[in-house]
Amino acid sequence: MYAVVCWFFLFLVSVPAHAQEQKEVKELGLDQKLERLYQLYRSGETVSLKSYEMRFGLGIAYALDEETALGIRASSRTLGLQGSFAYGITNWLEAGIAVPLKWNDSRIESSEKSIVHQSIAGIGDVNVRLIANLPIRAFEITPILGISFPTGGESLGESGIQSSLGFNIAKTIRPAFLYMGLAWQRNWHTQRDSIGYTAGFGFYVNHALSVGAELSGTRFLNPPRGGIYDAAVMTLQMSYQATPYLGLTPYVSIGLTDSAPDAVVGANLVWRR
Repeated sequence: MYAVVCWFFLFLVSVPAHAQEQKEVKELGLDQKLERLYQLYRSGETVSLKSYEMRFGLGIAYALDEETALGIRASSRTLGLQGSFAYGITNWLEAGIAVPLKWNDSRIESSEKSIVHQSIAGIGDVNVRLIANLPIRAFEITPILGISFPTGGESLGESGIQSSLGFNIAKTIRPAFLYMGLAWQRNWHTQRDSIGYTAGFGFYVNHALSVGAELSGTRFLNPPRGGIYDAAVMTLQMSYQATPYLGLTPYVSIGLTDSAPDAVVGANLVWRR
């Protein structure tokens, strides 16, 4: 049902734009189409904008997490809506900002009654990123610097400023592309560090559609006693380039550890100009 709704929405928004851009679609070569599709699939993880180009994004995600122990059931549902903007500073340097809105509903209940119920909504942590491409031909090497500001507070975000410094390595071997990444992350309020990791692959179904899978997670180096040591998820993603400027990336994530959400379903609508 979710996939049907996504495709129907995509059809509605893409038909007018497609009619206006038919000439530009014909002028794009196959290499350019595949490059646009790759950039859509890895939006925010690779430099996709040339100097003075812009990208706008609108994402929606629903996460569910449940746990039962000793007859007590704890559940958390989160609905998020995120707007993003990116700008090409040069052909190899891109800056972006993401502003999320979140609604979270948490419950702790027994078989007989509800013990705790809390529902809260508001802005989440604002994230700023700087992405660069190194001039190396054999592989695509992408350093990434990110900073998250605690605008969501402890209820909808983190307790302090967080920074992330890492890199991604990618290689395209048509019809597939492979990538992996590592990042050092630090919460400057708690003075705690972690290592983020990513590994994934995708392949081109045609010049407008790609599918793939990704394993990503975080390993906390110095968590508090009884805290979380690791969180990992597996994500299945699809990217559809409706026009040269409009794309959709629906995805489904499954938690692999107790500390990760059980399931996340979402989609991102991306428009670049």
